[in-house]
Amino acid sequence: MIPFEAEAAEGSLVARFRLVARGAAAAPALVEGEAAMSYAELDIASDDVARRLAGLRRDLPLALAFGHGAAAVVALLGALKAGIPVMPVDPQALPDGGEWALAGAQMIVAEPRHAAWCRDHAPGVPVVVELPVPAPAVPPEAAGSDLAVIYLTSASSGPAKAVMIDHRALCRLGWRATRLNALRPGDRVAHLLSIAHLAAMNHLLGALLAGATLEVFDLRAGGGVAELGSWMASRRIDYLPALTSLQRRLMDVFAARPAAWNPRLLMFSGEPLVPADLDRLRDVLGWTPRVLHVLASTDAAGYVATLEVEPGRHDHAAVIPAGRAAEARRLLILDDTGEELPPGEVGEIVVVADDLPLGYWRQPALTAATYRQDPADPRCRWFFTGDLGRLRDDGLLEVLGRKDDMVKIRGYRVQTSRVEAALRQLPGVAEAVVVARDDLGPAPRLVGYVRLASGGAATPLELRGALLAALPEFMVPWRIVILAALPLTAGGKVARRSLPPPPRGRPPGLPPWAAPVTGAEALLATLWSGLLAIDLIGRDDDFFELGGDSLDLVTIATQFAAQRGAALGEADLFGAPTLAAMAARLEGALSPLP
Repeated sequence: MIPFEAEAAEGSLVARFRLVARGAAAAPALVEGEAAMSYAELDIASDDVARRLAGLRRDLPLALAFGHGAAAVVALLGALKAGIPVMPVDPQALPDGGEWALAGAQMIVAEPRHAAWCRDHAPGVPVVVELPVPAPAVPPEAAGSDLAVIYLTSASSGPAKAVMIDHRALCRLGWRATRLNALRPGDRVAHLLSIAHLAAMNHLLGALLAGATLEVFDLRAGGGVAELGSWMASRRIDYLPALTSLQRRLMDVFAARPAAWNPRLLMFSGEPLVPADLDRLRDVLGWTPRVLHVLASTDAAGYVATLEVEPGRHDHAAVIPAGRAAEARRLLILDDTGEELPPGEVGEIVVVADDLPLGYWRQPALTAATYRQDPADPRCRWFFTGDLGRLRDDGLLEVLGRKDDMVKIRGYRVQTSRVEAALRQLPGVAEAVVVARDDLGPAPRLVGYVRLASGGAATPLELRGALLAALPEFMVPWRIVILAALPLTAGGKVARRSLPPPPRGRPPGLPPWAAPVTGAEALLATLWSGLLAIDLIGRDDDFFELGGDSLDLVTIATQFAAQRGAALGEADLFGAPTLAAMAARLEGALSPLP
């Protein structure tokens, strides 16, 4: 094992990689399918790329447009060796509005299959699919303070952000990953994400700076998650770093198709981890592997908080805490005035460190709003995460959702992450997402999306009824949609913008449809259908069960009166929730217009 002390993480990661490559020259570094590269071969191949890039400017980024695979890793490492800022992009998942950043690249190096995409998305930027004849010598290495990589990430508003990370911060990221995961030569690490995501760099550098083996698996090819389990068993993968959503789907695969896989370490990240996830893991795999729960952020250049979850020691709170501050970092909870809050108080999570990103490329206002100088230590800065959280008395961080996931529903402020947590606690629910949709009427509506656990049979109406018993009525989603799988981004997170609108068909669990009988019932059925976005309304259906609320009642009563050409008198519609009863009460409450 090649020691990796903190002092070695103060400079460029290139020097560390070369040290490992010399010490583990014959060991496998990178494996894809049947092809394997030793550390010596990876060092030589990436040096060749660095020589071919000699002469490019070091003050403008070089974009890399590669699919997921070994070639992308070689190109990335070669560009870093050349000292040229790298902007890795995923041609299948460019963040919304990311074209502006791609257009600022000095050149795009692309696989042939992505060349046309590059020209379409960055007209005027040279696209190269075959690098020129290499220069005789590798360019001089970059300094630790030099810009190493620019990562494009989605922004909650406006175009994509372009996060600038220097060589020292990348080296520190690899140092943290190596230590946190206790990676060592001989370990096999699953490489599932495109290099366009910093989450991939966490384990990529963690492996390559420790002498471990990086094993490539492309989730977007072949059998996807269904084949991942058998692949990991056949490759004897020791360490699986994956988003919580992927780990959940993988447990379903192993439950249906058991395989002899005995990992040493599993990492859950990207989305909240709940006790049911750990129970499921215990039931499917047993508690053989170490389990890490990690909070990480591209805007923080890697890990923010980490927690090793011990078997049987988790409490049954709504979510598992994110953990304690990552090594050599501090966490603060600040109120809206910037004052630090004591344990138990909710505020914005702020990361304090001396290896945060340099800021956002060509976005000075966003940089100034997000990164600030630490008033107590000139070496450190503060990163304002935009996440709400609190520190427990035992020092563990609880993440409570985004500040910008606070939405206003019927005049009430609702934090969608709290509703999601309540949904996840319901029996039979494997995954849950709640969004506020503004395409379902004149005011935003909460819609919950659920993937049921294997064997789960709850209906949307049953889930909604259970939530009504657990949450204030205004926090309960207007509609709950059950999906076979939640749509995911290329990075493995839930693709919230791809969630479909609720179907207009009758929700399962309603009484058998009974046609409206009177003219008032027929009119009311039409009004309900328009407001509740359900095509077929029966006379025995319950307005509130279908998602209607008190404000909707006012709308219905007003529309009914207008259609009948009459003024509506006082009517207690709450006591008449079915279509037939409400129609009768509305009919009786009408009086002719004066």
